Amino acid sequence: MIWYKEKILLEDEIERDNDDYMDFYIKEIECNATPDFNRLNEDIVIQWVIAPFLLGEYGVVYDLSPHTEQEEFILSNIAPFFDTVKGIYEGEKLTTIRLSDLKVEVPIQCEDISFHPIIQDFNFCENEISQNSIQTKNYEIIIDRFLEKNKNLDSGEEENNLWNFLKKTQTNEKGYMILSPRNWLFNQSLQMSSALRYFVKHAKEITLTVNTYNKHVRVIELK
Repeated sequence: MIWYKEKILLEDEIERDNDDYMDFYIKEIECNATPDFNRLNEDIVIQWVIAPFLLGEYGVVYDLSPHTEQEEFILSNIAPFFDTVKGIYEGEKLTTIRLSDLKVEVPIQCEDISFHPIIQDFNFCENEISQNSIQTKNYEIIIDRFLEKNKNLDSGEEENNLWNFLKKTQTNEKGYMILSPRNWLFNQSLQMSSALRYFVKHAKEITLTVNTYNKHVRVIELK
């Protein structure tokens, strides 16, 4: 049973630059709280934000577009792990919280953290990706077929709070989330991905953008 189909993007689905941007400014957000590593060990949402910064890559930033109810959670529970916390304001409205520069003690403390399987699968996958040219195709997951094919696989404990957090902080104006998994390969073993199975259970639409040369999943788009 094939669980995906090629998706041809229509011209009006391709994003274009929009020159009608509102004026914005950026300023530092003061955060004097200390990171709570006990909570990090238990909270999949905090783990989701922290994990990309543990990969040793330079210049990583994480942008969150909070609704009012998420703003306090982010500033109280996630921001304390970072040295640099900035707010991007349009007019007088805070539209984005930008996190960068983990505090120096965080990577060391994270060596003792038990990351959730979804976090491990999405961020710490060890597949080797060959360096090839880039030519991409898009594949839409046929959700009912995927669920039927993998109904006997356990995606682990349900974590609705992660999905709710992503929907409220990562959704663009068209209602999509654009995420970049690390070292995923587009093959049959991808069905075993705990993160993908989690997303399939929650999303209405899922599209994978795949490099046809090396089968690297470059982007996953969720709605």
